This record gives sequence, C-alpha cells and structure tokens, in this order.
Amino acid sequence: MTRDRVLGQLDNQRLEIAARAAALALIYTVTVLIGTADDLLLQLILLTLLAIAAVLPVRSRALRRWRPAVEALVAGLIIGSVEPYDSSLLPYLVTPALSAGLIGGWSLAIITSGATIGVLLAPGAFGSVSLVGTDYLVDVVQWSLLALAVGLLAAWVRRVQTQVPGDDESYLEATRLLTQLRDVARELSGGLDAVSLGTTLIDDLRERHGVTRGWVFSYRAGSVPLALATGPGADFELVADLAHGTPWARAIDQGQAIAAPGALTSDPSMYGAVVPMSIRGTVVGLVAVERRGQPWTADELVQLSEAADADAVRLEAALLFDEVRSLATAEERQRLAREIHDGVAQEVASLGYLIDDISAHAPPEVTPQLVVLRDEVSRIISELRFSIFDLRREIGPGASLTSVLADHARHVGATAGIAVHLELSESPARLRPAIESEILRIAQEAIANARRHSRARNLWVTCLVDAPEVYLRVDDDGRGLLPPRDDSFGLSIMQERAERAGCELSVNDRPGGGTSVEVHQGKAGRHLAASPRPGRDSEHDDSRAAR
Repeated sequence: MTRDRVLGQLDNQRLEIAARAAALALIYTVTVLIGTADDLLLQLILLTLLAIAAVLPVRSRALRRWRPAVEALVAGLIIGSVEPYDSSLLPYLVTPALSAGLIGGWSLAIITSGATIGVLLAPGAFGSVSLVGTDYLVDVVQWSLLALAVGLLAAWVRRVQTQVPGDDESYLEATRLLTQLRDVARELSGGLDAVSLGTTLIDDLRERHGVTRGWVFSYRAGSVPLALATGPGADFELVADLAHGTPWARAIDQGQAIAAPGALTSDPSMYGAVVPMSIRGTVVGLVAVERRGQPWTADELVQLSEAADADAVRLEAALLFDEVRSLATAEERQRLAREIHDGVAQEVASLGYLIDDISAHAPPEVTPQLVVLRDEVSRIISELRFSIFDLRREIGPGASLTSVLADHARHVGATAGIAVHLELSESPARLRPAIESEILRIAQEAIANARRHSRARNLWVTCLVDAPEVYLRVDDDGRGLLPPRDDSFGLSIMQERAERAGCELSVNDRPGGGTSVEVHQGKAGRHLAASPRPGRDSEHDDSRAAR
C-alpha cells in the first residue's frame, strides 16, 4: 500500500542514518583507544561531514540514486590519503554499500563496492603506499568484500519490500488491463454484449446449419446454466436439465455436442441437441438447438460444436466484461451515495437549521410561510435519505435478490407509514448478476413511485425466482396512474432496464384502485405466480408498518 511504502522508505532512511552513526562511533572509539585520534583528526572530520551530506534529503532522483557511489569514491580518497596507512577508518566503507543496496539494488551495490576497492588500491598501484610487507592489501580487500556482502544483503531486503503487492501496483495493473480492454472493445465488430452475441450465434446457426430455433446459456462449473439469448420462435420456457444421463449433462461431461432422442421442448415435431461452448476444454456456455423434421447426424453435431466453440471466446469476454461493468456500477453507486450524503444532504440540512433560526425571530405574519418552507426542506431531506438508501442497496454473494428487495420494501414501509405485504420465493439457482440488478432497480423505482405520488396505504410486492425465470409485481392501493409529465423519465427508465434484462414490463391501473407494475422473463415467468414449484424457499410477509 502507498502508506506502507512511505513507511518503508522512512525505515530505510533511519537505517542508513543509524549505520553511519554506528560506523563513526566505532571509528572514533578505536582511534581514541589506540591513540591515533589526533593524527587522524582531519580524516575524522571529513568522514563526519561526508556522512551528514550522504543522508541529507535531495529532490533529484538521479542524485539520490548515485549518491552512494559518489560517497564511496570520496570515502576511499579520504581513507587512502592517510600516510602511513591506518586500518581504523575502513569500517566506514560498509555504509555507502548499504545505501546502494537499499536504493539501487544489486547493480548499484556492486558498482559502489567496486568503486571503493578501486580508489583504495590506486595509491598502491602508483607507489604512494607500498603493498609489499604491509597488511594494506589484505585489509582493503577484506573490508571491500564485507561492504559488498552488506550491499547485496540490503539489495535483497529492497527486493523483498518491492515484491509485496501494494495498492499502487494493483491499480497500475488494473489500469493496464482496463486500457487494453478499452482498446480491444473499440475494435470488436460484435461489441461486448452477451445477449447480442448469443442472438448473433443463433442467427448464424439458423442460416448455416438449418437450426429452427435455439437458446444460448452461460455456464459455470457446479452451477445451473443461465439463459442469455433466444432466436426467433423460441422463448425462455426451455430449462437446462443437468440430471445424470440427460443431453445437457452429457454435453458438459464429454465436451461435445449431444443429440437428444427427441425434442428438448414439448413439440414432438422437433429434434434437439445440446452443444457446449468450450475454451481449452472448459465449458463456458451451452447452446440448445432444435430443428423440425429430422434428427441430427454425427457430422452435423461436429459442425455445430465447431461453430459454438468459435464464438466461445467472444461470449466469455462479454460475460467477464459484464462482471467488470457490474462492479464498476456498484462502486459508482456507492460513490454517489457518499457524495449526496456528505454534500447536498448536509447543505440542505443546514438550510433547515437556518430556517429554524429565522422562524425563532420572525414576525408572526411570515411564520406560516416559514412553516411551509421548513416542511418542504424536510421533505427534500427525506427524499435524499431515500435516494442514499436506494443507491447503497446492492445484491451480492451473501444477499440475494429477494432478501435485498424484502429489506428495501420493509424500510420504505416503516419510514413512509405504508403497510407492506410480501410474497417472495427464490430457488437455490440464481439469475445472472446483471439481471438481478436490473430487476431490483425496477422494483425500487416502482416502490418509490408508490411512496412519492400514490398516497397508498398498502403495498404488495411479489418476487418469484426460479432461474432462469423471474416474476416481479409491485401493487399499491393509491391514486392509480397519473398523467405523465414532460420531465418524468421513470417509466421509460424502467422499460430500458426490463429490455436489458430480457424481460417484459407492463404498468397498469390495479383493479380496485392503485397501480400495478409487472415484470416477467419469457412466457414461463408469467406463470410462476400461479404455479409455485417444489424445492423453493418461500417467504410470506404481511406486516403493517407503524404509523
């Protein structure tokens, strides 16, 4: 993380300072004990000034990187200038190598250590110091190798630090991948919409392989196939049957197209087949096809498999993009909720307090107008709170569509004084996240309209899910449908959401008064309310909100 990295840099700087302080303390102690401090006073002062200069903050990255090598050269010149030779100054050589390893890694540590030994051996090479009969060469090589070892150890520490993934690295990698995704998406002829790609695949199978009608399903190992798209003449009545021995299960297990003994639907004139969509042996989708009149041959099944596999990568890319888009949308909704809460909501609330202060000192003749104004501000604040609540409600792995919808409806009923009646049922298999999200937003908009405009006393919410089928109905006993305003987009937005989810939307007056909003996916979804199926967890709630 960025904060952790800054702390790591601070720790390295402290380590460099401590190393120089320790080296200088050792040198001063040794020279005092052996009685050479006075003779080496100039060198001690120069090394102290060099140590201070080496730890001063600098803005230039190049100077910061190469400063240890320069420090090693200068230290070598200072130590090599002593005549006769004195080994008590050599411990300082470790400090530039330590800084080099921490700052520049292996290469800079080796360069710094090499510069040190080169400078120290130069006087002997030119004859100013005799290397014969003295310990100068041995001491210089030993301390230079020790400095190199310390530098390499520091470089290893630096490498370990940089290998720890942080927020910046994660964001840089995300930026790189998203940039690639953007560039690729602009070049794709078919776009990244899974439904459109599925429909295109079915049209291609109709034209080239004689398919009468077809369905495309997404699939993840261990989950129930979810319907994505249908072709002309098909609907969502077809449900994948993964029971052992069925064409669906065999297609997944064997990774090849399997012909059904007859039709996949109830039409006896049809012959069906299930075709897996595979990427490197992994099934990512299923195509169910039917044609009229004759069964599928082995060669035709191979051709169907090749056609499906050719589009498998496109479908998987679209599904992954759909997940990324859902995550981005959820994050943006959370951000908007925070912005409204911390910005507009606070400003409007402060206006309410200002009106209260004015009312306390206002003349009696303006008090009624101030009361009306204060009520309107309170209403706006309440609407902002509802908007924040709507934005923050998200469906996730631990929160299904019906559970989130139930919490939302109960909250609205409790705060608005509306009696809420719930009928909820959801199978273990869930809808695609994008469809769940669109259904929830439609329900939120219908409930919000009932709360804001209908003056309803009762709200009935029915949501029945048996993936890939879904049925949603929101009824109220309010004033019914009102003439639409020119600046009202609620119904059109609900219609757009229903189309993106592959559902049908109807908004009508409710018999007995009020409004009814109904959403269903395919013909089968329409019958879910009237035909509960076994194996579903149901919840029935008839609770009257506190008034």
